[in-house]
Amino acid sequence: MSRRRRRTAIGAEAQSRLPVDAIWADVRRVFRTGIHPAVALCMRHRGEVVLDRVIGVIDPERPDSPDNRATPDTLFNLFSASKLLTAAVVHALVERGQLELDEAVAETLPAFGVGEKRDIRLRHLLQHTAGMPDMPPDLDVEQAMYDIPAVVERLARMPLRTTPGRAVAYHPMSSWAVVCELVRHRTGRDLRALADELIVGPMGMTRFNYGVEEAALPRVALHANAGVQAVPVMESVFRRTVGVSTAEAIRISNSPAFLQAILPSANVIATPRETARFMQMLLDGGVSDGKRILESKTVHRMLSDETPRSFDGTFGLPMRYGLGVMKGGSRLSLFGMRTRRAFGHLGFSNVMVYAEPDRELVVVLFTTGKPLLAWGMVPWIGLIQKLAFRVPKGRRR
Repeated sequence: MSRRRRRTAIGAEAQSRLPVDAIWADVRRVFRTGIHPAVALCMRHRGEVVLDRVIGVIDPERPDSPDNRATPDTLFNLFSASKLLTAAVVHALVERGQLELDEAVAETLPAFGVGEKRDIRLRHLLQHTAGMPDMPPDLDVEQAMYDIPAVVERLARMPLRTTPGRAVAYHPMSSWAVVCELVRHRTGRDLRALADELIVGPMGMTRFNYGVEEAALPRVALHANAGVQAVPVMESVFRRTVGVSTAEAIRISNSPAFLQAILPSANVIATPRETARFMQMLLDGGVSDGKRILESKTVHRMLSDETPRSFDGTFGLPMRYGLGVMKGGSRLSLFGMRTRRAFGHLGFSNVMVYAEPDRELVVVLFTTGKPLLAWGMVPWIGLIQKLAFRVPKGRRR
C-alpha cells in the first residue's frame, strides 16, 4: 500500500466542538510531505480526549508489511520531552524531603566540589543554567547508556562554559545525567523504579516510562533520516551537546539497547494517549482522575519558577524554562502564538508535548522522521501555529 493511501487509525474520542477533522487534515498534510514514516496526534480539551489518531508505519524499512501499520497503541519515543517525567520524579522526591532544589550537587557528588562547580544547585540542573551544556568529547554514546556514573565523572572534570545560575543554555544530556546520578545516590534506586512508584503506577499507566521490555520492542515506532542532515552549524551544536552526529543518533535510537535503557533525557517510551494523561495531570495541578499525584504547590513551583526569557546559548533563540519544562511566549513560541502560560517540551526533532492552561488544552504530537532542515517542516510549523488559533482561549465557568 502506498503511503498516500494509508488509512488513519483512530482511538476513542469524545465529542467536541473543536474542528478536529480540520486539525487532522493539517496532520495529514504533514504526513504527505513524505518526511515522516508515522505521525500521531493526541489532544485533550477540557479534560476529554477529543482526538487520538495515527497514520503511517512502525518500521520504515518494511513499509508494506501488513502487520506494520501504526495505531493509537503504537509506542513512541519522547526523546528530550522525557525530561518532563524526570522533572516530575525529582519534584516528587522534593515533596518527600529526599531532595532540595537549592542543595549543592557537590554535597552528594563530591567530584563537583571544585571551583565554580561547587555552586551548581539542583535547580540549575533543571533550568539549564548549570553552565555545562556540553557532553564529554570523544564519548562512546552506546557505552555511556550503560554507564552513566562514568559519564558524570567525566562531566565533573570538564570546565564550565558559564558561571552556574547566570546564563541560560539548553542542556540536552549533560545536566540530566547528573540528575540521574544524584537521584541514585540519594535514594539507592533508579529512575524507572521511582517513576513507577511516584508517578506512573499511581496514575494507573502501563506505557509511560523509560525504555521498554524486550517483548514490546516490535511495538515501538522506529525513526528515519529525513531532509538535510549535515547542516554545519546545527550539526556542530548537536555533536557538542549530544555527543554524536544526528545520523548516528537516529541509528542508536532505533537499537534495542537504547530502547531498553534508562536515559533521563532521551528515552521515555509511551503511547500518545498516556503521554497526554501525564500532561493533563500537570495541567490539573497534580491530580489525575480524582487522585492526588503531586501537591498543587509542587506543580505550581515546577511551572512558575522560571528563568527570564533570554538568549539561549545553545539554541541561539530567546527561551524561557521552568524547573524541568520549556515555557511558551506571548508572541513567538514553540507552542504557537499567544501561548504565554503554555508548558511542555520539544523532542528530537519534530516531537511536541505541551499543555496550555488558557485553552484547557493538551497536545501530544509524535513524528518519526528526523530532519534538521527540510521544506517539509513548513507544514509541521504551520500545524503548531494553527492549533493555537483553532482552539479558542477561555475556561469553563
